[in-house]
Amino acid sequence: MLLKIGKKSGKKTLNFWIMPNAGFATRGILQKYLDEFERRWPDVTIHLTIHPWSLAWNRLMEVVKGRYMGSLPDVIQVGTTWVATLAYLGALEKIPYEKVLPHDDKTSAYIWDPGAQSESGKELFCVPWFIDIRVLYYRRDIFDAIGVGPGLINDWVGFHQACVEVRKYLSRGGPVSRVVAPLAIPGQKVGVLMHDLAPFIWEAGGDFCSDDLQRGNLNSPATMRGCEFYFDLIHQGCMPIPSTDVPSGNFFTGNTAMQFSGTWPIETFLNPDYPFRSREVTDHFSVAMFPSGPQGRYTFLGGSNLAVAAVSPQKEMALELIHFLTEPSRQLDHARSTGTLTARVASMEKLFEKAPEAKKVFWDSLGHARRLPRLIPLGSVEQIITKMSRRILAFIRAGTYNHKKLYDEMIKANDDINTVLSLHRYGDSGSGVSS
Repeated sequence: MLLKIGKKSGKKTLNFWIMPNAGFATRGILQKYLDEFERRWPDVTIHLTIHPWSLAWNRLMEVVKGRYMGSLPDVIQVGTTWVATLAYLGALEKIPYEKVLPHDDKTSAYIWDPGAQSESGKELFCVPWFIDIRVLYYRRDIFDAIGVGPGLINDWVGFHQACVEVRKYLSRGGPVSRVVAPLAIPGQKVGVLMHDLAPFIWEAGGDFCSDDLQRGNLNSPATMRGCEFYFDLIHQGCMPIPSTDVPSGNFFTGNTAMQFSGTWPIETFLNPDYPFRSREVTDHFSVAMFPSGPQGRYTFLGGSNLAVAAVSPQKEMALELIHFLTEPSRQLDHARSTGTLTARVASMEKLFEKAPEAKKVFWDSLGHARRLPRLIPLGSVEQIITKMSRRILAFIRAGTYNHKKLYDEMIKANDDINTVLSLHRYGDSGSGVSS
């Protein structure tokens, strides 16, 4: 144990802020761990608050600015793109390695990005909870029906051809129950995230920022080429924008033939015994590495971490909760329950013990994984790109999309990124090292 607490008069309340990591099931999944923690620490009550992803960033900014009117958080879930920004703003408590990691455990035992923003790059502001490594899920039965082999989706050209062939097959009334589109937007929301665009931008030879991290790079031809490929898939009807006209669902619910995803829902949608599973999916799914682009093969590596809020009056107990939730067996159980990937290297072996072929794809994908640039204002840059994507999707929905409008929006967003970056100074000191 990290600390000992004697008997107190009255209970302490720990406010725990998270996002819906497993949809409506998030609270139920996490509650069993919180109940266990409260039994171990009878003087503590945990108040769990689930903030929608669309609101979580703004709520944290309200806390940073001292404008949040509710109970302040003690422990918070922090996406990897938010760590550097929140740490720089003083929203996260620095975490000592020796008080979180077991004495025989090192950070090398994890697959994650600590989001370090210091010159040394050795400061720790969070502990890894689960990771997101993007692969391509696809339906073998649909590929067989249209005469497409898995080798076709090895690169952009073949992947685009596969999308078009599935779209044609569906338009002819091909006998595939419930499938409405070749590909699903990863988050099923009316928006495209920085995480979604990243692999396509990297594979086209582009990036979000210049190598020295002092300027935006959305206006480069290579970055535009990557975004062009992605948004053209939506414009061509290969990846429908979620709306009331499109049934709610994705690859795992049996509504699309393919999907880029960093999840592994082996206890739910990929489990033949799960009551809400799609039999066609559980019987015929496979995974492949991200299709290679003109300048190589890359995929996105991200995830979520747990951090102690700087405003917490109970930092030691908050740290105790993080230590409890990230204990190896508990972290593995949580990953299985939420359909995510554990951040621990050793646990990945157990997570895929019954799926060696899928394990190889995920494991090989790590060799091609990249993280987003460790910018101090990365959280703000992410918001700029999300808003840019919404405007582009609006053009597609209205039928007015073209490449000129795409480029114009990217140039506008790049100007906004340059404004944000101009507020911070990066040089050779290592404070903004890209990885």
